[in-house]
Amino acid sequence: MTIREKLEQIVDIETPHAEEGCAVAQGRVIRAQSDLEDLDRLEWKLRASQFQDEEERNWRSEERNWGVESEDA
Repeated sequence: MTIREKLEQIVDIETPHAEEGCAVAQGRVIRAQSDLEDLDRLEWKLRASQFQDEEERNWRSEERNWGVESEDA
């Protein structure tokens, strides 16, 4: 089970108790939701970084190809 799945499970299990007014359950739900938001931000940053790295590699590859083409001309 992934961290995301564990956090989602906490939200699913504790939400009914939180809605009934249990302060402990409310705290657990709030914390799990906050952790899920943090996880979303981290995953987004990772994907953005990977995309940027890929774009840079593609650009550098094209730049090298331009040099090869100009030598052939």
